[in-house]
Amino acid sequence: MKHQILIFTTSVSKKKQIKHIKTLLKNSFKIFHISLDFEDWEKVLKVECSDVSELEIISKLRTININAAVLNH
Repeated sequence: MKHQILIFTTSVSKKKQIKHIKTLLKNSFKIFHISLDFEDWEKVLKVECSDVSELEIISKLRTININAAVLNH
């Protein structure tokens, strides 16, 4: 298992979406921690996980109409 931290910019517009994102991702993948900086203009999503690809996260978020892109850091 590879422990990783994935960071994305997102199209989240409402704080209530954060809970939905956490539930969706935790039910779909091996997730240790999820945080979303709602105050940042890029709505940065940070996912600590194991054996999940960035594309899998992006694809899963798209199912609930949230766009995400990998944040190059």
